[in-house]
Amino acid sequence: MNIDLSPTQILVIRHIVAGRKVPNIAEAMGVSRRTVESHVSAIRDRMSHTCKDLTYTPVNMVKWAINQNYITVDEFLRYEN
Repeated sequence: MNIDLSPTQILVIRHIVAGRKVPNIAEAMGVSRRTVESHVSAIRDRMSHTCKDLTYTPVNMVKWAINQNYITVDEFLRYEN
């Protein structure tokens, strides 16, 4: 089941996958930290629809994003190197 995310939420996920923290994401996107935190909260809400009993860590968010086809494993591996 694919849960629709906004283009901005997908961009936030991509930043998280790249290992960036909220302050860095906010700076890169030109928005406030609070805005990024709001997007992360919305992503977590959508994650809860597909992943019961999930701990919301960056690693689990990456796994979820891959499973939902928001990023590919190859994209993730590129960020890791």
